[in-house]
Amino acid sequence: MEPKSPIILATVEKVDTGFGWYYMTCPTCSHEASHEVQEYIAPDDYDDFKKYDVYECLNYKCYETIVQHVPKFKIKIEVKKTVILFH
Repeated sequence: MEPKSPIILATVEKVDTGFGWYYMTCPTCSHEASHEVQEYIAPDDYDDFKKYDVYECLNYKCYETIVQHVPKFKIKIEVKKTVILFH
């Protein structure tokens, strides 16, 4: 068998905006990360604290604590009249 690339033709019936347009991901494994707490971290030898949003990776193999999260964008759509062609 030879690999083929599918081409999907569909009519977009509705764009669902109830789920938001993006979600945060782990920069290490690219899995979704959930917002956990806000931490105040002071650099070494400084008294002034900075506030950071801290995320936890939801991948059980990674489960990293993340300060520099990465947004990924999503669009949830409903389609009708779907046709799949193989190229």
